[in-house]
Amino acid sequence: MVITKTVAVQLPPEARKPTPPLSPKPDRDMQQQEVLDNWSADRTARNTGEWRRAACVAAVDAVGSR
Repeated sequence: MVITKTVAVQLPPEARKPTPPLSPKPDRDMQQQEVLDNWSADRTARNTGEWRRAACVAAVDAVGSR
């Protein structure tokens, strides 16, 4: 026998907070490799994480509204 039970999911309030913005690039000329190593990868990872966080919150909200 299989019993299916629906359980309400509650996210902690911190999960609804957007990721803080990154600090601006330094006000100086940066070599291309320095930009790639120190800024591009960090910004891409931050933005990807923020998109995933927002998608998870939206999914939980969509299931909870049924």
